[in-house]
Amino acid sequence: RLARAYNSIAPLSGKILTGGIDSKALHRPKKFFGTARNVEEGGSLTIIATALINTGSKMDEVIYEEFKGTGNMELHLSRRISDKRIYPAINYNRSGTRKEELLTTIEELKK
Repeated sequence: RLARAYNSIAPLSGKILTGGIDSKALHRPKKFFGTARNVEEGGSLTIIATALINTGSKMDEVIYEEFKGTGNMELHLSRRISDKRIYPAINYNRSGTRKEELLTTIEELKK
């Protein structure tokens, strides 16, 4: 929604990406999410964000693909599990941490 909001107010750059999103509209959201990795004196900043997928909107797909690789972990929710009223409706098979080998031993990863 942040990227969509910037797309609606950003001055037109003349370069429109697939899905109707202006290329400059993604600059500020990318800068915001980049702050999590660029904190002075090695501090830590956690940013939790969501992305709309499987909406049928090409714009949502483009936004998701632009930001997909920027996170340290992905948590996928399951509509099927949610429909059964089981919460939190987490799809554990699709969720995970990137670079988990830095957090644990190789032996633990093989389990």
